[in-house]
Parts: sequence; structure tokens; C-alpha cells
Amino acid sequence: MAISVLLALIAAVAKASGQGPGANQSTAGDDATTVRFAPAPGSPFAVGTEPERVASAEFNRDKKPDLAVTNTASNNVTVLLGDGRGGFAPASGSPFAAGNNSAGITSAEFNRDKKPDLATANIASSNVTILLITTPHHKLKHHLHHR
Repeated sequence: MAISVLLALIAAVAKASGQGPGANQSTAGDDATTVRFAPAPGSPFAVGTEPERVASAEFNRDKKPDLAVTNTASNNVTVLLGDGRGGFAPASGSPFAAGNNSAGITSAEFNRDKKPDLATANIASSNVTILLITTPHHKLKHHLHHR
């Protein structure tokens, strides 16, 4: 019940702002809980072998959501930088090594540098890998514009 209310609220806000599907269409007779999806241009996006989980954060500070995907069989994490229109491209240096059978993933600021980092849960090695963003702050936005 709560999920359908949340979806209805998201759809209503997107429609009211002129950004959601059907923003310029009549709502007469439409079920407010109906959500439609269409593939983003370029989707699906290539990642490593046996992708398991996805985390989203703003890794390059360009105010566009990015993705990090654990690749269980290739023991790494693919980072995809978003273009703000639903498209994604691999970050420089991606994929990044992680532990054996990296499955779970989360993003948080682990070293208090105001940049989102990654943590992966590694099934086969029974440990956690922490991936810290090492790109200096002043180069993060600039780097995206040159990919």
C-alpha cells in the first residue's frame, strides 16, 4: 500500500513539473499508480561478468546520478558515469578490482573527504573491499567533460 502511494506521488510530481511520462497527456481515466518505463538510449549498458548488485551515487560531482555495479564472476566493480539523460559511460579506469565474488555494494563517505566511496561484500573471500575515490575534488567535474 505505501509503495503505491509513493509511486503515485512521484508520478504526480514528475507530471506537474512537466518532466514525467505523459506530462503533456490528459489524466482523465488514468490510474494514478500506473508507471510506464522505456529503455534509455544505449541501454543495456555493458558491465563485467555476472553483474549482481547496483549502487547509485554522484561519483564525479556533476549533479548527475552515476552507477556502480558489482561483477561477481570478474571480481570487480564497474562504475558508469551518468549523462543526466539516462545514458551512462564507463569511468576512466573502470572496472576496479574488488574481492572474490563481489556481490553486495553500497556507497557512503568512508574517509570524511566529502566524496562518495564504495564498499563491496565479497562472498568467496568472506570480507569487504573499500574503494575510495582518489581523484582530487577540483578534477572531478572537469574529468567528465573530457570523456
